[in-house]
Amino acid sequence: MATLAGLALVHLLATGVMQSGAAPSPWPSHVARGIMARARARFPGGRRHEIANMPSCADYAKGVIEPFTGEYAMYREKVEVEEGGGRDGGGTFFRWEGEIEKDDVERLESCWYCGGTAAFKVVEGRLYVRRSGRGWGELWEKPELEVRYQAAVEMLLMTLHLFAIPNVDFIVNLEDRNYCGMPALTYGPNPGCQKAGFAMPSWSTYINSRGPQQLEAMFECLQTKYPRKGRARRAVWRGSTTGFSSLNTSNYMMNTRVRLAFLGRFNTHLMDAGLSSYVQLNRSDEHVVEVLERDVPLVPRIEMDDFNDFEVIIDLDGNAWSDRFSQLVVFNTPLFKQDSTTSKEYYGHLMRNGTHVVYFKEDLSDFLPRLSTLLARCHTDPRYCNRLVTNMQQFAREHLSHLGVMRATAHALVEVAKRISWTPELDDAYTEIPKNTCCSMNPTFPQELVDRVSPTEMVDSAVAEHL
Repeated sequence: MATLAGLALVHLLATGVMQSGAAPSPWPSHVARGIMARARARFPGGRRHEIANMPSCADYAKGVIEPFTGEYAMYREKVEVEEGGGRDGGGTFFRWEGEIEKDDVERLESCWYCGGTAAFKVVEGRLYVRRSGRGWGELWEKPELEVRYQAAVEMLLMTLHLFAIPNVDFIVNLEDRNYCGMPALTYGPNPGCQKAGFAMPSWSTYINSRGPQQLEAMFECLQTKYPRKGRARRAVWRGSTTGFSSLNTSNYMMNTRVRLAFLGRFNTHLMDAGLSSYVQLNRSDEHVVEVLERDVPLVPRIEMDDFNDFEVIIDLDGNAWSDRFSQLVVFNTPLFKQDSTTSKEYYGHLMRNGTHVVYFKEDLSDFLPRLSTLLARCHTDPRYCNRLVTNMQQFAREHLSHLGVMRATAHALVEVAKRISWTPELDDAYTEIPKNTCCSMNPTFPQELVDRVSPTEMVDSAVAEHL
């Protein structure tokens, strides 16, 4: 088995994986402490007792009823997109050189590789979808794509209520992978492609978005349950073997997540990092599980809230962008994030190294020294790490709140509309999506806003299926 994987293993050992001088040892028996028992002991009564008895801070914040304040009362507000919004301005990330031609959208109908995509149209503030083509058919073959589709529809309907969107034809790509050359709204465009598309909030970012008071409740809960003092002076990461479509004994050590877990085994003084599951394996390779269990054995899961028991949280990409990152941004723990060159979230170009997060290189070449430096600084200069958290949570207020998510979606639609070379018109191929399709996927919006976005109306039985 003298493969590339074996060579990679030797390289890791030779370049400082065991710099701690520790002999190979089994994982430390860290099991997440029981939140309920710990919190009850720490906070015997009052509001803190209420916080302590919630199973998670996300659930606690979700239970806060968001009031219908003035910022929600806007209707068809003009979208102001700063110049250069796709790169360094305030808009969503995008990359598209030149105009969008009508053929770029029309060819979706016969595209053989465009699975998980759908063509939409906005005309006079109303949303339409074309229910045909390979991409549309594939949406109903994969349950996870149905969820993503419904979330995208709700997000679009809410956006159309809040912002004045010009008439526009556009594509939504609901897969993890990106299609370079397709003018699609997608979760993580590849910044290296000249026609990468337009970033939009992911389904889980929409589902987990919260209002101003709910976010403040989340921050309060985290601060109450997880104060900075008394934490483990290490970083934490858990994940699975995503990143490769078919992991085998020849390529497993090229997988960044596997390599991080391997680093974690021999640097336990710096981190509690490991794999909690093996997925996307090549089942025809009968030895792949055996090899993984030898080099990167599975470790106990840790509830995401309990990541805040550590000094630093590590974030790593999987199949594409890191979808969990939008949930980590609201935490009160500094983030040590992989600087991806192959995908960019809608807010990725706005996040600054050393201001909101600390980045490490995509290939992990500077991972250990940068992590060691960050942990040391959090210990010797706690104000620095407190500033990271403060800046990060302010970033969440602006870009991951209800209105932040809708504003980013509006920016993406406006950027597409500015580039199309034709005037969108209704045709028989498109069916209107009823407004009352919104908003069951995220029940945290103010009820008065939901009533305005989704008025009671009859859904045409001919179009009720697959909405």
